Amino acid sequence: MTELLTLPPTPDAITARIGIPKMSIAPTILATQQGPDGALGPESAEAILILQATFSRADGAEKFWAAAVPLMELLAAAPGFIRRYSFPDGPNITLIALWRTAADAKAFAESPQHRSAVRDLYKQRWQY
Repeated sequence: MTELLTLPPTPDAITARIGIPKMSIAPTILATQQGPDGALGPESAEAILILQATFSRADGAEKFWAAAVPLMELLAAAPGFIRRYSFPDGPNITLIALWRTAADAKAFAESPQHRSAVRDLYKQRWQY
């Protein structure tokens, strides 16, 4: 499988980009995770999940990460999970997850751990 590279722009490219009106540049991370079906390419995904979260408060972000990390641990062994990518853009985080089948993705979403995390985050009003 081809390795995903995360190469920063060259110094010349950064300098040129800074000169573009309304352009901003901030350090960031790209998080990737492979699941049990991680050797498969994206063409094998029947289901693609895209999630977006917006952080407006530091304590809300802390609550989100406290709930998300245990779910990431479960993804490592989730049947049908191929891989996920997540990356921030300012206060927003986008997650793209590839699943073998829609049934696999739905089974994970309906797991007691996932349902509990979503319910608790909603009750904590972490995005407000």
